[in-house]
Amino acid sequence: MNGKRRITFTFEGKEVYGYEGEPIAVALWRAGIRNLGSSMKLSQARGMYCGAGWCQSCLVQVDGRRNVRSCLEPVRPGIQVKRGVQHDPI
Repeated sequence: MNGKRRITFTFEGKEVYGYEGEPIAVALWRAGIRNLGSSMKLSQARGMYCGAGWCQSCLVQVDGRRNVRSCLEPVRPGIQVKRGVQHDPI
């Protein structure tokens, strides 16, 4: 990808790769991973939607930090990403 360095990280224990400077959600999308979490009340699947950090449908856990917007957070070598649980709107 334009000469950028390939970076390996894990999602739910599975090794995935991305490119330097690219958002986690984009790397996961390329790997065929669309379900990034579930809604708290109805357990409905959530994934990347707006890609700009507004909708918060792409919230994940990164190295134990909850509620990370995967569409904004860049991939880093060795990070551990897990699905998140989003709160349903009131």
